[in-house]
This record gives sequence, structure tokens and C-alpha cells, in this order.
Amino acid sequence: MTPSTPEEEAQLLQQAHQQRLELALAGADLGMWDYHIPTDHHTFNERWASMIGERLDQLDPSVRTWETRVHPDDWPAANAAWIAHANGLTGIYEVEYRLRHKSGRWIWVSSRGKVLERDADGKAVRAAGTHLDITQRKAAEHLMEQRLAHLQSRDNALAAISQGVLITDAAQYITYANKGFESITGYPLPDIIGRKCSFLHGPDTCPETTARIEAALNNGQQFHGEILNYRKDGKTFWNGLSFVPVFADGGKITHYVGVQRDITAQKQADAERAEQTRRIEAMSREQVAAQEEIRRRLSANLHDRTSPNLAAILINLKMLSSECTGPQAAEIAARLEDTRALVEDTAASIREISSELRPPLLDYAGLLPAIESYAQNFSRRTGIEVQVNAIHAQTRLPAALEAALFRIVQEALTNCAKHACASAIEVSVEVSVNLNVELSNEASLENTAMAASRQRIIVAVADNGCGFAPGAIGNPPFTSGLGLINMKETAEFAGGTLRVDAQPGAGTRITVEIHLDSQQDARKAQP
Repeated sequence: MTPSTPEEEAQLLQQAHQQRLELALAGADLGMWDYHIPTDHHTFNERWASMIGERLDQLDPSVRTWETRVHPDDWPAANAAWIAHANGLTGIYEVEYRLRHKSGRWIWVSSRGKVLERDADGKAVRAAGTHLDITQRKAAEHLMEQRLAHLQSRDNALAAISQGVLITDAAQYITYANKGFESITGYPLPDIIGRKCSFLHGPDTCPETTARIEAALNNGQQFHGEILNYRKDGKTFWNGLSFVPVFADGGKITHYVGVQRDITAQKQADAERAEQTRRIEAMSREQVAAQEEIRRRLSANLHDRTSPNLAAILINLKMLSSECTGPQAAEIAARLEDTRALVEDTAASIREISSELRPPLLDYAGLLPAIESYAQNFSRRTGIEVQVNAIHAQTRLPAALEAALFRIVQEALTNCAKHACASAIEVSVEVSVNLNVELSNEASLENTAMAASRQRIIVAVADNGCGFAPGAIGNPPFTSGLGLINMKETAEFAGGTLRVDAQPGAGTRITVEIHLDSQQDARKAQP
């Protein structure tokens, strides 16, 4: 249709311009608003209405449609921006805020507009603008802010901790280190980025440890251990190190995370404690050896000096008894017989005390004969049957070790007599030669000691008594348990272990096992 008048032509041009504008707005996904201020008339397009879930014909064409949907928290900023622009303080009206959707949720919009017409006094008469739905962008920004905050918190936490933290790529080149790492090693981050951790190694770093670390990392395994490293100033420090690989969803290693601690002070403290423990053990062994020597001397004195004197007294009593005559001969003879019986009982007691202190057999015959002799005397004294079984037990052991094992057997038999209510006891002594070392009858004392250094000794004492619950030791009615403690300490001083197997009503078995695998261990058994 061809326009016939200028008015019609202008109307057609305006319609074409409006169509192009609608197409442009639709293509940009923009909602349009047009506000005639004196009449409070607001015009919206379909996209503006659909953004808030409404139909265009359902909207009230007034500014209230907009005002009632702005989020209360955003209203002050949105309104202030409009007032500033309407008063000519800003060249354009531009603000972001939330509008309430018909469903009740909130959408974010970017509102842009401009006053198109003012009156003679400069007051705004008409303004127009657009709305762009930026809800997804805001959600993405919020998520990014959360992630950045999380990363910042992580970085702050890593920077704050005293432990050194390292992150490497899959090829084990350093990509990150925290302040703790710099504090421990003296290396700042710029000095280590792109390097491997091997720059901390030095002449005294253990190659076996570095090989284990490399093998673990190359195989995608964790590593936890200790290694001697070097600071930037060349000083050494003990590094308590942990490394773990980080895997992607496909199982491929993407990073390694390492945590290290300076444990130099701890290692020094451990070494001092170990040295202190060694000294205490040495002092304890010396004390035990001194006690054993006192026992030996007292036993020897009782045996060598008292026993002969008592024997001489018995001879004199016998002679006096044979020479006794006269009216009171019978009475004197009876008294002499009583005296003789007392002397014999005293002699027997001295022999028993001497054996308890340290049987002479232990020194000149060895462990097995001493145990067999003591078992016989114990059985005669208590009425409990004792059987001694031996496997290669004729082998002589270091003197201190033989004394320690004898004391354990002695204490075990004493405990049986006091607490077990047993009728039979079995003592077994086994000396096993390791490394195919055979002992000859002609072996010298030195060769015997060398052979003994490669032996395993097992001594066990088992009874058929009432037994007990090992956990009850120290609790009523088991108020003591000192004998077991003494046996355990004696075994440990000798370089071995003591195990107690017991059940109520099923008897008790005490087993001592000592391995002498080197000459050093043989010397350790010596006080």
C-alpha cells in the first residue's frame, strides 16, 4: 500500500521502526519498558512479562508493577539509581537487582534506561529502557565466588600451618609450596617452582630411602617415612615425610601432595631416650651381676667354711658319745644325740640355702645339671613331681645367661609351690644351633662362645595347677605378681622375651626364648 499523505508515510515509517526494534529486542532476549512519568503509565513488552512468569495482558500498566516486585534488599539501590538519573545526575540509568517471579523465586535482571523527554523545567517526562535476565550469570558468579573463597581459605590454611606442604605435577615437578616449607627448608617458592624434591638431598641422605620414595611415587603409591635432608644454608634436618598421589576420574595421576615436618628435635630426643634406656639397662645388668656375685660368694662361704665346721662338730659329738661313761652316761648320750640331729639339720639347711643362693653346679657343670639338681631338691622339699627334659642343653652358655635362666626357673618353681596347687611340673631346656654350626667335644671356650652367639635358647616351665587369668595380675585376689615381673625383666635383660600362657583350671606355662644371633648379642648377655 502506497501512502497518499505525509502523515500516512510517517506512520508507516514508525511502524517499520517499531518492528525492527521488536526484532532487535527479541534477538537480544531483552524485555522493554516505557515509562510516561506524569500519567504514571508503564508500558512493557511480552519478554518483560515472561521474565517474571506473567502474561502481558495480566500486568497493571503502572510503575507499581515494577516497584512491588523489586527485592526489598535491592530496592534502595534501584530506587536511588532511578532518582539520580531522573534528576540528571547520571547520563544513564543502570542497575542490577532481583525481581520476584510469579512462582515466588527471584530472578536477577540488568536494567538499563534513559530519560528520553524532559519538560521546560528539566523534569523527566518519559523514559525507556530494557531488562536482561542475568540469573544464570549471577549464579555462575556466586559459584565462582564460593570457589575463590574456598581456594583462598585453603591457601590461608596452608600458609598458616607450620608443616611444609608441597604440590607437584604428575612428573613430580613442584608447582606449589606453603610458608611452612620455606620456614623448614629456607627455600622460598620462586627458588623451587619447577624443580624436583631431590634438591633437598645431600651426601648423608640415605640412598635406600630415596629409592623407596621414588619407587612408591612411580607406582602410584603413598609414602610415609623419615629422611635426612639439607636446608638452603647446608644444615641437615630430619624430615618426617608423607607423599600421596592424586588421581583423576580415569585413574591417571594428576598431582602429588606432600607434607613434611621437621622432626630433628624429636629424633634427638629419641636418641637421648634410647641412650638413657641403654644406660639404665646396663646399670640394671651390673646390679644383677653384682647381686649374683654376692650370692655366689655367700654360697661359697657357707659351703666352704660352715659345712666343714659342722662336719667337724659331728665328728666330735660322735667321739664324745662313745666315751661317755658313768651314772649320767645315758642322759648325756641322749643330749649329744639331740645336738647331733640339730647339727645335721643345720648342715642340711645350709646346703639348701647355699643351693638357693647359687648352686655350685651352675659354675662348674652348667645350666642343665644345676636345674636338675635344684628340681630334685625342690621335689623332695615340696612333694611336687618335677620332670626335666633337655634338647642339646649340654652346651655351655655365657655365665651371665646361664645364671639368668636358672633364676627364671627357680622363680617359676617357687611360684608353682606358692600359688599353683600343682602336683606335677615339667621343665624343658632346648638349645638349638643355627646356621648349621656344630659343636665338637674338643671345642675351646672361645669357639663355644662363638657357637653360642648363633644359638636359640628356649626354657619352659609348665604345671598342671589351678592356672589363672593373666589379665587379673595386680587385681584382687592377685595382689602381687612380682615374681612374674622379675622373670620378665630378667629375660629382657638377657636379650630375650617371656611369654605366659595360662587359663583358670588349665595350668600355667612360662616360656623364655632368647636368640643370640651375633657376638654383640652374646656380649649383651654379659653384665
